[in-house]
Amino acid sequence: MPSKVGRPTDFNGTVAMAIVAAVRAGRARDAAARSAGVSPSAFYRWLQLGRAGDPRFVLFAVAVADAGTAFRRARAARYAPHARPRRPRAE
Repeated sequence: MPSKVGRPTDFNGTVAMAIVAAVRAGRARDAAARSAGVSPSAFYRWLQLGRAGDPRFVLFAVAVADAGTAFRRARAARYAPHARPRRPRAE
């Protein structure tokens, strides 16, 4: 049986949900990681692994990206409530 090498990861569902919630609330990614008790370097490593297709981190990477998008859309809607909708460009 192969032995595990290195320190076990701090990644778990509770930590992942805390980071995603903080990003969705508008915190910077570094601050979101620290608020969940994770170093920013570990957070970015998890994102990198998720983007590379590691099944342990894929959903996390997608959730962080979606949370950031949701925050930016909500902020845009909040700061431009009276903006006229854009008309499609004629080609």
